[in-house]
Amino acid sequence: MTTKEFLKKTRDEMQTFAHELTVVIENRDSIQMELVDVYRMAKTISIDLNEEIKVVSSLHKELQALEKQIMKNKEARKSLETNLEEAQSFASCLVSLVSKRKKL
Repeated sequence: MTTKEFLKKTRDEMQTFAHELTVVIENRDSIQMELVDVYRMAKTISIDLNEEIKVVSSLHKELQALEKQIMKNKEARKSLETNLEEAQSFASCLVSLVSKRKKL
């Protein structure tokens, strides 16, 4: 192999390597851009999730407050039902007394 042939072969190999390196660099840049997009999307999703967590926490607190209010309302209703029963019993006694007095 002559020096010219050797130089041509070496030059061709260097051009092939240079082309391959260019392709690798382009692919790396493309992947890097994709990673930046994925990072941005992940950051946005993280922010959205944090907001949803705050909403869920707020709704949970409201639910607990409503459960407490329901328990208070049940107790108040029982008390009112007891008072109503006592009032009906008292009214029944009064009606009975009035009826007896009318008969006398």
